Amino acid sequence: VVSGSTTRWARQAWNATDGYPADVALYRERLCFVRGQTLWTSVAGDFENFQFQDGGLQTPDMAITATFGASRNDRAKWCEPIGDVLMLGTASGEFSVGPQSVSDPFGPQNVAIRRASGYGCNGLKPVPVGQSLMFVERAGLRVREARYNIEVDGIASRDLTVYANHIFRRGSCAGLAFQRLPFGVLWATTTG
Repeated sequence: VVSGSTTRWARQAWNATDGYPADVALYRERLCFVRGQTLWTSVAGDFENFQFQDGGLQTPDMAITATFGASRNDRAKWCEPIGDVLMLGTASGEFSVGPQSVSDPFGPQNVAIRRASGYGCNGLKPVPVGQSLMFVERAGLRVREARYNIEVDGIASRDLTVYANHIFRRGSCAGLAFQRLPFGVLWATTTG
């Protein structure tokens, strides 16, 4: 609280007018929120602190606010960590978030957001399976597996429904679940 006028204020990032986060995840000891084409992360190890400077200085453990270059009017639908990256899914493609340089700590000055694939996804939350991430394509007729690929030195995705293309003949995918035991099975429900 201050008396008189002040210039020490900031507009809140999430509100009823601009909207609230579409999804939340934990990545590298940071609480991450995504909405539209913006990613917000907390200070490392302090999930309630989104301070981007401390005493006018920006250190590697400070909060991150980054905008990624999705198509115009494209909005993030989910975020989920796999391996060493945080994946962001939009209707036009998938993006990976990680450090730009592996020799420096992940922070505001060392963050890179790269397009991982251009298949797009629907609004269903992806399912992590080991070092992979299973997600549903935009039309809801294919399940894709995103994982690190040494040939491209990054995240690549492949169509899993080529092994069972009969699954979505009567309707699109309405949900995914992974069963670990007694043997790994990825279950899908359909709309029809």
